[in-house]
Amino acid sequence: MTPGGRAWRIGSVPYLNGRPLVAWFREPTAPADLELTLDVPSSLAARLRGGDLDVALVSSVEAFRGEGVAVVSDIAIAADGPVRSVGLLSRVPLDRVRHVAVDRSSLTSAALLRVIYRRRYGIDLAYTTAEPNLPSMLETAEAAMLIGDPAMRNDDDLYFMDLGAAWKELTGLPFVYAVWLARDDAAAKRLGPALRSARDWGLVRLEEIAADWSKESGLPLAIAREYLTDVMHYDLSETKRRALETFRELCEACVVMTRTHPVRFL
Repeated sequence: MTPGGRAWRIGSVPYLNGRPLVAWFREPTAPADLELTLDVPSSLAARLRGGDLDVALVSSVEAFRGEGVAVVSDIAIAADGPVRSVGLLSRVPLDRVRHVAVDRSSLTSAALLRVIYRRRYGIDLAYTTAEPNLPSMLETAEAAMLIGDPAMRNDDDLYFMDLGAAWKELTGLPFVYAVWLARDDAAAKRLGPALRSARDWGLVRLEEIAADWSKESGLPLAIAREYLTDVMHYDLSETKRRALETFRELCEACVVMTRTHPVRFL
C-alpha cells in the first residue's frame, strides 16, 4: 500500500505488445496492493501527469517531453527494425504524402513519423487526429497512421511504411516505443521490482499469451506468436537508451518539439 493507505495504481496499454509486461498482475500470485488499469497511450500520459496513476507504461516521448518524470527499471517496449504494429498506410506514393490522419491515441509514433518525413523527404506533414478507423481516415487524408493491432491488419492495396524499419534505415538503431514512467521516486523504487517480476513472468509465457490474445482479438495465432517472440524486445539496454536519446535529439532538430528535457533513469 501507498503511505496514504491505497493500492498502487499501474497503467498500461491495451495492446498485444503490452500484455507480457502486465499479465502477471491479474494472477493470484501478484502483490495484492497493486491495481492495474488499461488505457490508450495519450490517456495514460495525461493520467500520469494528473496524478491518477503512480506508474504507467507510456509513450517514450513522454520521458523527455516534461520535467519531473523518470524511467523506471530496465524495461521497454522496443523493436530493432520492422515492428509491424506502427505503420503508415497511404493512397498515394509515400513521397507524395502531405496530409496524414493520425490515430488520436498515439504520441510517440506521431512524433516519429514527423521525424522520418522531415529527414527522409524534407516534408513537414499536416496532421489530423482521428479514431483508428482506416476507411474513414483515408476519406479525410492521403494517408493514415495506425498503432497496435489495427496496424497489423493492413491492406495490401495501399502503400505501406513500417515506422520501425524506417527508423532503423535512418539511424541504424532500434526504437523504443514505450517505457515505464513514474512522477514520484518513491513509487518508482517500490514498483520497480514488481514490474521486473511481471516482465520475467510474461517472457516465459509468450506462447500462452499469444494464444490467449488470438482467441480474444481474432488476430491470427501465427502473427501474434511471431510478433511477441521475434519482433518485440522488452529490455532497455545501453543501445536502446542511446536510441531514446537520439530520438530526443531528432525531435528537437526537426522541431517536432521546441524543447525537451534529458531522460532521467532510476
